[in-house]
Amino acid sequence: MKLILSLKEVIKKKVMKQLVDKQQLENKWRNLKMAYKIVIADVAELGEEIIDVTFESKIPEGSFARSSDIETIIKVTGKISFDADKLFMRDSAKKMAEWSLVKPESGDSYKKVTVEYVHSTAPRKYELSHAFVVSYHETFTKTDGEFELIIKQKKDRIDGVVIE
Repeated sequence: MKLILSLKEVIKKKVMKQLVDKQQLENKWRNLKMAYKIVIADVAELGEEIIDVTFESKIPEGSFARSSDIETIIKVTGKISFDADKLFMRDSAKKMAEWSLVKPESGDSYKKVTVEYVHSTAPRKYELSHAFVVSYHETFTKTDGEFELIIKQKKDRIDGVVIE
């Protein structure tokens, strides 16, 4: 009887440790997600729902010398939650989808976008003065969704890109 009781205690301790480890992992993940802040003028302000951000600056691959034909691209991946207390993200996703459909003739197709990565030793801030949507994707499961937004800086405004 004592052996069964001590075996239950060992199992209980292991389960409790796993729960604590899981909670610590979730807290670390939550802190990592909070590392981003993205502001798209008149469209959305994003933070904890951001999963990943990629910044890229490139010239055409066929170039044999440094080219003035420079592209600046930012790719943002994030979560779309349908939790009652996170409905703001659903609205932000809708606004980003609507922005992706704006005709190029409209002045609203270009927006100022600021992307901040907050980190104690390696903070970074990118600012695109005339960003436009190259592509926008949404994927949904039964409980939530993900989005991917790819934007570029207008070519004749490449000097409007600020990196801090």
